[in-house]
Amino acid sequence: MDRQVLVHPTLFVAFPVLFLFARNFYYFDWHVLVLPGLLKAAAGLILWLLVRRFASNTKIAAIILSLSFLVTFSFGPVYESLFSNVGVAVNANTILLTCAGIALAAGVLFIKLRRFVSQLTYVMNIVGTILVCVPINTILWSSYQVHTARGLLPQREALQLKVSAPEDGMQAPDVYYLVLDGYARKDVLAELYEYDNSAFLSDLDTMGFYFAQRSNSNYMKTLHSLACTLNFEYLDERLGQHLQGYPDAKFLRELLSVNRLTRFLKEQGYSIVEVGSQLDFVKLRHADLYFDKWWFPKTFGSAFLQMTALPWIFHSAGWPLLHDSHRARIEYQFDALGEIVHIPGPKFVLAHILVGHPPFVFGPNGEAETPDRMYSLFDGRAFLALPGASRKEYVDGYRAHLNFLNKRITATLDTILAASERPPVIVIQGDHGPGSRLDFTSVEGTDLKERFGILNACYFPEGGDEHLYDSISPVNTFRLVLNQYFGTQLQLLEDRSYFTPDQDPYRFIPVEPARIADDYRSSN
Repeated sequence: MDRQVLVHPTLFVAFPVLFLFARNFYYFDWHVLVLPGLLKAAAGLILWLLVRRFASNTKIAAIILSLSFLVTFSFGPVYESLFSNVGVAVNANTILLTCAGIALAAGVLFIKLRRFVSQLTYVMNIVGTILVCVPINTILWSSYQVHTARGLLPQREALQLKVSAPEDGMQAPDVYYLVLDGYARKDVLAELYEYDNSAFLSDLDTMGFYFAQRSNSNYMKTLHSLACTLNFEYLDERLGQHLQGYPDAKFLRELLSVNRLTRFLKEQGYSIVEVGSQLDFVKLRHADLYFDKWWFPKTFGSAFLQMTALPWIFHSAGWPLLHDSHRARIEYQFDALGEIVHIPGPKFVLAHILVGHPPFVFGPNGEAETPDRMYSLFDGRAFLALPGASRKEYVDGYRAHLNFLNKRITATLDTILAASERPPVIVIQGDHGPGSRLDFTSVEGTDLKERFGILNACYFPEGGDEHLYDSISPVNTFRLVLNQYFGTQLQLLEDRSYFTPDQDPYRFIPVEPARIADDYRSSN
């Protein structure tokens, strides 16, 4: 009796998800594995049932299944490896035909060697075990590093805030934090993008918004910026002095996910409401309500799909699956904000929207725009390195995005203000500026004015805007909100900005405001 165990199909099905997670362990949490893992398991089961129906025996069916998954999930890594490491912009058709050729050759070779099926099964079991052990070893080692690094951090002191009791019958105001990714300051738009957003700003001024005309972001990346703003503290003292050179951004993700602001507001009886972001790490762990659609792939899900040729096939057939999903998510986010306003009781709402960030999928009037390349969230020099990309494409796409989305933002704000029982607090900020002249690895190679100059507009009703000032940065935003509407006595911090090189998330390079104000580079 043949007692040979068939483990390789399970190993080959699991390998792509584990490989992708291990490779990006520093940027994602475990929950991103759930949906791709379930989809992969379902696809494996369906393919197994189909192959088993036509294959002559179980071992042959298992080998066909394993080889099919290996070839299917080789498309993306091969394409990326050739482009990133070799510098060759190979046409996707070539890679697809190559993968098909490999599959055909493997099929012919398998037919020739099918009498050695037991030996092949043994080899496949070994190969599958090795493939799975490599990413598992990476994940375990990285997890150990996280555990070790956690011991380096000082104990975080609990923030003790004295809160004034609200007036009798006075409902606490809703608080909206709308993060418009990459939305630049007015002067940056005029100088670098030849774009005039005066009409948009005039609409907000009519509503009662205050504009910080000289506001700079505190950090030049989304994760750092939101972690700073939601905790209303700088990151350098807690993280930079202890973790510099450590590549895992897990501690930044934790600061964002479980932050001082939402903890405080939950203690005051607020519901925490989040509108799902395209970025996996923008996630509030204890949100009471979460608005999203499971079929909108996030960063990890998009990368998982792009390991296969499916997005390219759909793109070539005139259905750019990931670009359409990206566009639909942005539309959904604005629609969701119009629904959230009707939720009773005081609430804090976080919405992070990729308004000024590639890929640029809206035309100036809202028409669908699809770049003639595979889906990518790359920004800065990484964007310019994509096949056929240029700074002109970035500038044109960015302007078209703002032209349309300014209208959506204005309409959404009208809805929120009209439907709110008590005038809400609304904060609209860019987490950083755009990146047409950004080098993630070099402060010298980056146009600092473009990257740090942000839109910062605040609606603080009932006289709450009296302490706002022209150069306020996001770190002080919610210090003012808590002081004005909850009676706390938080001191304002000095407004500072930091550049963080790629792959070194805890290295904070101070950037002087004067340097940001003077920086305007015609080329990088």
